[in-house]
Amino acid sequence: MTQLEMSFGTPARRSADSPTIDSIRQRLEAVLQQLRDGSASQWSKAEQRRWSVVFPQMCEWLPQTEREVKRAEFLRLNGSDPIVGSRSK
Repeated sequence: MTQLEMSFGTPARRSADSPTIDSIRQRLEAVLQQLRDGSASQWSKAEQRRWSVVFPQMCEWLPQTEREVKRAEFLRLNGSDPIVGSRSK
């Protein structure tokens, strides 16, 4: 047993429900699809604000090129810069 393990216990194993790049990618695509088909118009103001913050953060899991493409599409479909839009209201 190492000193680290004696002090803090054994390292936590990855949980089965921890996000993966594939699960993140699927969720981002689902959000984009809602924006494309108009069903996002049913989102509450709180949900709109949440996705304006969470979507760009979730994109951080993706490779840089894919991240930039997803963020650009989100901004195009969502109609505003999420940070600027939330501060100006």
